[in-house]
Amino acid sequence: MVRLSGLIDRLRGLASSAPPDRRHEVERQVHTLRNSFKKQQGRYIEFLQLTTDYANQYLLDISSTVMGQEEFLDTLEKRLDMAKERHTHARELLKSFESEIAGPVEDILRTVSPEPLPQDTGIMNEVDSALREIGAVTPP
Repeated sequence: MVRLSGLIDRLRGLASSAPPDRRHEVERQVHTLRNSFKKQQGRYIEFLQLTTDYANQYLLDISSTVMGQEEFLDTLEKRLDMAKERHTHARELLKSFESEIAGPVEDILRTVSPEPLPQDTGIMNEVDSALREIGAVTPP
């Protein structure tokens, strides 16, 4: 741009050394060239401004997208941490159940006789009889 402006200035200087009968026409052409250059320069600056505005908007859009993805990743990380905590808690509960409940229940089941106690035999016979009457159990 600067070089072209310098060339137009040189043409203007050369126009003053043109023959007097052609000098006015050459100066007019240089003037037209200068005006065309200024218009073109204005369009170029406007184009650069639009390009800059577009680039800035594009960068803002990219930045917004990245921020949204960062928030999404943060949410996923929080959920992963919560899942790990719950898994640990579930394992602790299972160990607690096994040591505090399952073990003693197994001990009780080992000590209990599968046959009814003598004092319960009469009650069990009555239950079996009632169940046969309603047809829930077939006789052995």
